Formats: sequence, C-alpha cells, structure tokens
Amino acid sequence: MSRADWAPVLMYHRVAAEVPAHDPYRNFVKAEVFDAQLGWLRRRGFHGVTVSALADALIRGESLPDRCVAITFDDGYRDNLEVAWPLLRRHGFTATVFVVSGSVGGSSEFDRPHGYPPAAMLSSAELRELHGAGVEIGSHTVTHPESLCALRSGSLQAELADSRAALEDIVGAPVTAFAYPHSQVDARVEAAVAAAGYRAACAGRGAAFRPLRLSRLETGVRRGLGIETQVRWRRLRWRLGRTAA
Repeated sequence: MSRADWAPVLMYHRVAAEVPAHDPYRNFVKAEVFDAQLGWLRRRGFHGVTVSALADALIRGESLPDRCVAITFDDGYRDNLEVAWPLLRRHGFTATVFVVSGSVGGSSEFDRPHGYPPAAMLSSAELRELHGAGVEIGSHTVTHPESLCALRSGSLQAELADSRAALEDIVGAPVTAFAYPHSQVDARVEAAVAAAGYRAACAGRGAAFRPLRLSRLETGVRRGLGIETQVRWRRLRWRLGRTAA
C-alpha cells in the first residue's frame, strides 16, 4: 500500500483543562497538549479533512491529498465544543464528531461501568452549531453498547439505523460516517454498517485502512510515543507495506 492510500486518522474522546487522576482508558487529553499537537500538525503542513471526505476518495480510487489528517472525537461530549473546537478553529482544522444519539443533551451514563462519572453531552443545538461551522457529525450508535459484535441482528440494525436517523433529523443533513464502539468490529458488523447506509467507519488501532474499517491513531502518550512519533512511524510502516497490528 502506497503513501497515497493512507492518512493519519486521530482518535480523541475528551479535551479538558486538566486530566483527572482516574483515567483508566486515557480518554482525556489536556487542552495544552491538544493545542501543541495541532500546532505540530499545522507546522508540518497538514490540513484537516472529514472522515467522509477521506473515505470517499478511497471509494473513488483516488490518491489521498498529501499531508491530510482526519481528527475525530468519539461519543459527543460537550467539551468537544467548549474546549476542543476553539483550538481546532484557531489552528485551521476541521473534525468529525461521532455522537451517541441516545445521550444527546444528556449525560454519558455509558461511562459509569468503566469508572468515569457521567459527563455533559452535546445538545441538539450544539450539534447544529458544530455542523454549521463545518464539523462533520457522525454516528456512534444509540446507546454505546459494549460490543456490536455481541448483538443480535435486530438490535444491531436498530443501533445503526436509529442513530443515523436521529442525527440526520438534528443536523438536517445526511450522516454517512460511523465509529464502532470500543473499536469492536467483525465482518458481520461491517456488513450491517454498509447496509445501514454508512460510507465511512472508524475503528481503533489496527492494520486495516479501507472505507468501512479505517484504523486510527490513539492520541494520548503511550509507551513514550507522542503524536509526532506515531504519525511518522505509521506512515513509514505503510510505505514499507508492513502494517502495524
């Protein structure tokens, strides 16, 4: 796979002024770190694209623009608007926000089993504000199940179709991008996502990079690797044709 067939897709959840002491899944990125990451991308000549734009280019068989990056946020927390969006706008980047439709205007009750207190989620008006500013709104299911792979077909279809319909009603535009909760996906789930009308779907770390299984880079510092090292390393791996597991 050539360099033109891959672009970094960055995965975020929350951006906050301070990172809580209890963050077992490293969902938080400190605002000043996020600002620095965006600054590095901008200085290196990267420009932002939405996930759907990235997938559409792959579907058409086109080479991806040099130094494009897709910045994504899972779940739809209010701090995506209040903290992350001003920084994105200042650095000239867009983003894709994957929203749990059943939690719009409420709180993240799905976080409770993982040791996080429920947090405020984006409201319908706030989603429209982001959409109007050029941010792509995507789906992250209705209820954020632990694994779509474990759901029966009827429940799986409802999570995919009902979320898409609800978000389209909110923003008044097609919703064609999706993110798999906890990055759990298999062939059956991927086929159901396609059948539900999505053209792009994001997972987590992995070897695949195709429209309905776009691998992403985790943006917290892990094993000493910052975002700069991760982007450079993954790009090199793709160029050498040895995908990272």
